[in-house]
Amino acid sequence: MAKKKGGSRAENSRAVRRVLAKHYVDLNSLSFSAGLTYINLTGLLVKTDGSEFTLSSVKIMMEDLQHLGNVQSDLANWELNGGMIKKNTNYFKKHEKKSLKTG
Repeated sequence: MAKKKGGSRAENSRAVRRVLAKHYVDLNSLSFSAGLTYINLTGLLVKTDGSEFTLSSVKIMMEDLQHLGNVQSDLANWELNGGMIKKNTNYFKKHEKKSLKTG
C-alpha cells in the first residue's frame, strides 16, 4: 500500500526511522532512503543486540513499512522484494561456517 498523499520526504524518512526503531533494527548495519512513495533498504537487517530477525517479525515490520511506501531492498541476509519475504540462505550458510571456525 502506498503512502497517503501529502507530507514530505523528510517526514516519511522520520516515519520510516520510527518504524525501524520500534522493531529494534540496528541502523549501523542497515541504510535506508525514503521518498514519498518508496523505501529502499540496503545492508544487513539485524537487531540492535546483534541477533537475527525471525520470519514473522520481518513480516510484521514490512507491514508497518508498507503503509509508508513500496519497500525495495538489497539486503545481504533477507530478500524483501515484490511482496516476497525470505531469508537469503547463502548468507546464513556462509555466516554459520565463519562462526563455526571462530567459535
